[in-house]
Amino acid sequence: MSLISGWFSTTLAFATDDQNTPEVNLLDSFEAIEIDIPVIEAAELQIKGSNSSGGTFDLIGLEEPIPSSTGNFRTTVPLGGKYQYIKVYLSAAQSSDRIFAVRGISYASAGLVVLIDRVKQLLTGIVLAAGTNLIGWFRRRRVPVFTRSTGTNTAIATLNPAADFHLLGIRLFIGSALAAAETLTVTLDANEGAAYDTVLFTLDMGTPDIRSVVIPFGGDEDFFVNGDKIVVALSANTGGDTWGCEIMHELMS
Repeated sequence: MSLISGWFSTTLAFATDDQNTPEVNLLDSFEAIEIDIPVIEAAELQIKGSNSSGGTFDLIGLEEPIPSSTGNFRTTVPLGGKYQYIKVYLSAAQSSDRIFAVRGISYASAGLVVLIDRVKQLLTGIVLAAGTNLIGWFRRRRVPVFTRSTGTNTAIATLNPAADFHLLGIRLFIGSALAAAETLTVTLDANEGAAYDTVLFTLDMGTPDIRSVVIPFGGDEDFFVNGDKIVVALSANTGGDTWGCEIMHELMS
């Protein structure tokens, strides 16, 4: 016997003025079903089962009343036996068609199915910084975006992806020595306002003579929201020294 069937769709058709859906052939006999229940008007849900197409359908059980305008959830219903053909019944007619999805499961797999679905719900519910759930995180392939600039002024670069993003790192090379106390600063210009602006990194590039620096980010604290900007600047560049800068980030959507 199969442990789990595929998903099947069946419609409670308003036009037929009937409260039963057409029968669903699960292609094997099962001891329970999973059912996706749409939004329905106040009614009680019944499941009916048979082992022959067009045969007598046994009433399997009356579920709890479902209040008006609720639904859109999945539940597991024991069949009290092994059935291949299923009908869904509502105790009250509906004002429009209602579509149900069902699949058969065996007792041997029912606990595992419930466990897997619960784990998926938990993983989907675990939200990382920038709003990415854990399932999405594992599926996502990192695609770094490089923003490059060069010049001789003090305003080196402003990164503004206009989306949620993860700052990965900054590389800076200066062609000649800066003067003492000429300082490199990386600052968050926060979308939430000046009260949240934060200095992320600072380094005196002239004492000692530092020509090349790699600033690693990419940690759990380096996620930023749409509207945040990363500003890279020198406090001064009195000698007009030429610099080249690369900022690496990845988008979160």
